[in-house]
Amino acid sequence: MCSVATDEMTLDEKIIYDENVDKVFGYVTTENTFNEENDGKQGKKPPLANHILAFVIIEIFSNHFFPVGYFLTRSIKKDAFYSFTNQVLELLYGYGYRVFRLVADNHKVNVACFVIL
Repeated sequence: MCSVATDEMTLDEKIIYDENVDKVFGYVTTENTFNEENDGKQGKKPPLANHILAFVIIEIFSNHFFPVGYFLTRSIKKDAFYSFTNQVLELLYGYGYRVFRLVADNHKVNVACFVIL
């Protein structure tokens, strides 16, 4: 059993190339993040991210916590937040975790997403 905490933090807008994985980072994450082959292939570059949305798992019966997902965002809307949250929850359920609590601040996007959930 576990809790999942989420929060969005501000980032500097910049592009970073990681030669170890041959990828460019800094653009907004698409809602279909586990199929990254589609990112930026529509002929337009995605916008630069200015926030990071992080998800952290907190195990209930131990002192362990660790990040399970992060998404680069810019002016996130409730539908995107809902999509990212569902992806994280499905991933955790697939590994056998039972999430009994989702924790976030009272931002209007979070509240709107929780109404849908």
